[in-house]
Amino acid sequence: MNFKKVFTTLAVCFAAGVLAAACSSAPGPAVQQEGKSAPPPSRGVEDARLMDPLPEFVLPVLSYTEMDGQRTRALRARYAVIDDCLNLKKVDFRPAPVIERKLPSLMAGRYGPTNQAQADLGYHFNVGIGEPAPRQEKAPPPAAREAVNACSERAVKAVPSLTGAEITDEIKQKSYIEATGLADVVKVFKKWSTCMLGAGYSYASPMDAMRDARWNWESPTADREEISVARRDVECKQKSGVARAWFEGEVEVQRAAMVAHQGELDGVKKQIENRDRAALRILDGGRAAEGGS
Repeated sequence: MNFKKVFTTLAVCFAAGVLAAACSSAPGPAVQQEGKSAPPPSRGVEDARLMDPLPEFVLPVLSYTEMDGQRTRALRARYAVIDDCLNLKKVDFRPAPVIERKLPSLMAGRYGPTNQAQADLGYHFNVGIGEPAPRQEKAPPPAAREAVNACSERAVKAVPSLTGAEITDEIKQKSYIEATGLADVVKVFKKWSTCMLGAGYSYASPMDAMRDARWNWESPTADREEISVARRDVECKQKSGVARAWFEGEVEVQRAAMVAHQGELDGVKKQIENRDRAALRILDGGRAAEGGS
């Protein structure tokens, strides 16, 4: 795995708040001895300290995003439509089944490490968390391709994809960046920076610590220095109130942006509700009828 590439992807994901497979984090840490690298993240482990470290922080724009349960129902419903459709066409081939899993929360690494469990993994704490083993997707045999394509189109028609939903990610990315320029956030960043300097670490902001060029993203684990910095980072965040100030700044920015884009957001929310109702009808037994004949 190219961990440098993974970290670059994660940095973008945290700003945009895109919590998909490429934006997942890492599992629960094993007991670590002082001065040794953190254990390599394993796949699919759900540790609340890493998956949802700040459960009390819920950004307002999340009211207009699809939740885990809704997303899973949509995937399951599409699979059900494909399954029934292929049965009707007397095709034995089936796509790989849906992998149901909980995704990390938006706050899984948005402000960098915020608790000891994360810090014990250095800044590598988000590499691989909640990510299942790669699916072994098989291509349909030539004789089944036309049927599989037709049934897949029927599934998408039955449970439509969301359109225009990127507005929520745009708002999340904007708030993440713009909040760092607000007076209260600048103030706590300075407190955090002073606290870090007390331990010999010179960073102007938490983002600078996360993207320190010394961290080796070709390795799946953090080294001793990275872990030491991350632990001090968490201590200083807790003393200066970085996470709460940053979050409250984001709330302020998001509310203003949501007013400006209320019509678009309402449209996205309506699509999410309609899509979920369609999925529920299919899963309750109305599969074949949903996609048309």
